[in-house]
Amino acid sequence: MTAELTVDQQAQLAARQLVAKVLADAIAAEVKAARAALEPTIRPGGKVVAVLPTGEEVGDVQRTKVALSAVVTDEDALMAYVERARPDEIVTTRAIRPSYLSALLADAKRQLDDPDGDGLVVDADGEIVPGIELLPGSSSYRPTVSPAGRKVIRQKLADLLGPLGDVLELPAAGS
Repeated sequence: MTAELTVDQQAQLAARQLVAKVLADAIAAEVKAARAALEPTIRPGGKVVAVLPTGEEVGDVQRTKVALSAVVTDEDALMAYVERARPDEIVTTRAIRPSYLSALLADAKRQLDDPDGDGLVVDADGEIVPGIELLPGSSSYRPTVSPAGRKVIRQKLADLLGPLGDVLELPAAGS
C-alpha cells in the first residue's frame, strides 16, 4: 500500500511528471533528427566516432552491413509445394471469424452492462451464449502538458540546462 499524499504533494509530482515528459519529448525529437541527418551519410558496415565540441571522444555510431533474410513472397505457391511434398507439415486451425466475434462481444457488453439484465448473454434466437463475461479493464495514466505549460517547462529547462538547451532547441534563457 502506498502512503497518502497531500494535494500539494500530488500537484508537485504531477508537475515533475510533465517536466520529465517535455524533456523526454525534446530528447526523442533530437534523437530522431540526429539519426535522420547522420544515418544516410554512413555506408553499411561503416562507423563514425562521436566527438564533443570539447574534443572528447564519447563513443561511435555505426551502421551494420545489410543482412540477407529468406522471405515468403508467394504464399500460395509455397503452400501448394508443402501440400504436395510434405502434407504432414500443414496445420489447419479453427477460429471464430473476427467480425462475428466483434459483433458478439459488442452485443454481450450491451446485455451484461444492462442494470436490469439477468447477467446472461442471449443470442437472437434466445439461446444463452456461454464463455463471455464482462470484466473490468484498467484505468489509463495520461500525462498531458498544456501548450502554455509546455512553454513554461521548456523555458525552465533552458534556464537549467544552459548550452545543452541549444542542442535540444529550447528557448534561450531569459527569452
